[in-house]
Amino acid sequence: MPVTVRCDVRIRRRCVLKSQFPLVLVAVASVSLLSCTGGDPETTDTGVNVPPPAPVATATATAAPPPANPELCANGNWPTTSFDIKIYTVKGLNGELREFDASGPFYVGEKVRFDSQGKDKFGRRTNGCGEPRWDWHEDAQGMLDSDKTWQPLATLLAEGEFFVTANHDHKPAREGFLVLKILPAAHSPIQR
Repeated sequence: MPVTVRCDVRIRRRCVLKSQFPLVLVAVASVSLLSCTGGDPETTDTGVNVPPPAPVATATATAAPPPANPELCANGNWPTTSFDIKIYTVKGLNGELREFDASGPFYVGEKVRFDSQGKDKFGRRTNGCGEPRWDWHEDAQGMLDSDKTWQPLATLLAEGEFFVTANHDHKPAREGFLVLKILPAAHSPIQR
């Protein structure tokens, strides 16, 4: 009666049996399972030489490689060497964008969006090592919605002069301060 037993010693307790007689199959399977679980790992009870399992490589923790260029920021950007700010948009009293001249006038109740751009030592745009830091005064004339962002929005609160400046990576804006001359809302050509 032909019976074939094949055991995989890498996965103990797994033997494949092929037989023409089911009853003999159960008996041989019991014996085969016992023979696969013990004994010499190099051979099985069938006398077949089986190579030992290959060693498994294990991962080892390594330190992160140093940055390719020590001049780069931790985020991979070049630091800012020059920094510009400007008035980007003006929303009139009616809530719609309006044309404007950077020298003014601006009106109480309008919203002014500023913009900033950093340049690296090659004159290319860069986000630098972090976000720009904005500063303004007087709070009575206007208020920025955030002091750390690329495009803050100011609400003009009262007539007078509103001074805005920013710095990025400890580089001050080349423009120094932007000065907005704020007039009463009644003088605006665009009414609510």
